Amino acid sequence: MSTSLFGSEASSGTFNFPKPLAEKYRPGKVNEFIGLDKVRKVLSAFLARPFPSSWLFVGPPGVGKSSMALALRDELGAEFHHIPSQKCTVDQIDSVIRLCWYLPHRAGGFHLVLVDEADRMSPAAQLALLSKLDSTDPPPNTIFIFTCNSTDGLEKRFLSRCRVLEFSSYGMRDELANFLQVIYVSETGKQAAIDFARMAKTSCNNVRDALMNLEIEILGS
Repeated sequence: MSTSLFGSEASSGTFNFPKPLAEKYRPGKVNEFIGLDKVRKVLSAFLARPFPSSWLFVGPPGVGKSSMALALRDELGAEFHHIPSQKCTVDQIDSVIRLCWYLPHRAGGFHLVLVDEADRMSPAAQLALLSKLDSTDPPPNTIFIFTCNSTDGLEKRFLSRCRVLEFSSYGMRDELANFLQVIYVSETGKQAAIDFARMAKTSCNNVRDALMNLEIEILGS
């Protein structure tokens, strides 16, 4: 077996292709996320005493909204249902809600429904969710997480049923720069005269973009 950049290649004619850095270093737990101090504090408290609820993660791309939802899923041991925004129709919502009325297969006891880019949901889809997010007709033991870059496309009635958490990249630059340096050393085994703070700044503190840029530096080293 030979070791390659970001991963390993297996022999016997099969390949274990290397993972992108954004996937390889995706945080697996809430307290592993860089920055996002308030978000981590709120969700750590929620993990200690979880309850059926709906959450809206709002913030720019690449700061960890969907990754945070996946970390919650794993720490809760929840049954997972994913609805991409372009497939968030009334029929799809009804289909997922029906599944949430059954006991979860996983031991955590919760269903977790993730809807990405919720600001692209149609008004009909938002209306279909209203009774599911309040006390009118909620599925049991279900946690809803919606992600979006902006709340401009969301109705006030929908917003009023969600706990809104702001995912901000403000003040993350130094922490992101240190994170990039640690990854570079881990992947290459050497130090480098790279301005990691500038790399973080150029990416506008978008962690995903910064890791993509770091991949280029590593491949070119």
